[in-house]
Amino acid sequence: MRGKPDDKELEEMVLNDMGTNDPFLLRKIIRSWEKVHTKGTEIVKKNDATRVPYQQWLSERIKIVKLPFSIEIPLRSTSPEPVPIYLEVVEELQAMVDKLGKEKDDLQSELYKETGKNMILKRKSNQRKELLEESRKKNRIEQDLKERVLECLDQADSGLGSLRDDLAKAKRDGQEWKRWWDLATKKKKECVLNNCEVYKNP
Repeated sequence: MRGKPDDKELEEMVLNDMGTNDPFLLRKIIRSWEKVHTKGTEIVKKNDATRVPYQQWLSERIKIVKLPFSIEIPLRSTSPEPVPIYLEVVEELQAMVDKLGKEKDDLQSELYKETGKNMILKRKSNQRKELLEESRKKNRIEQDLKERVLECLDQADSGLGSLRDDLAKAKRDGQEWKRWWDLATKKKKECVLNNCEVYKNP
């Protein structure tokens, strides 16, 4: 073989586990191998004057590229060997399994019962909380109403006090006006009597 094949023609061949899913790559590999023929037991490149063995170049190429080859190591069976068990032991184990299964069912049933009780208690607790909240709300409303009523009563008392003062003042004014009225009436009568006496005694 004269020199080595073009790296471009062999660049995909260093990849592992490519398979034949890529027809373009497969065709490229076939074209590369079409340039190689055998002479006796040696693989050489076509039209090569030196006829250097292809296997020699391939070995050197592997050393340069350091192509990793995947080696599948068969896994040993890790399953333990079967151990013989007596029938009595099997029966005891089966009885224990049945007993544990029954205990599991009983515990599951108890769990369902307790869960139901807890749900009922939780629902009752929520209802009590709602009733308590409604009662507190009503109490707040009643307290607000009481405060408003007391405020209205205070305002009414203040208004009544003012009215009482006005009424007392009106009474005093009325009495004062009545006193002046009586005095004026008396003076008028006296004037009338005096005038009458003057007319009688000119």
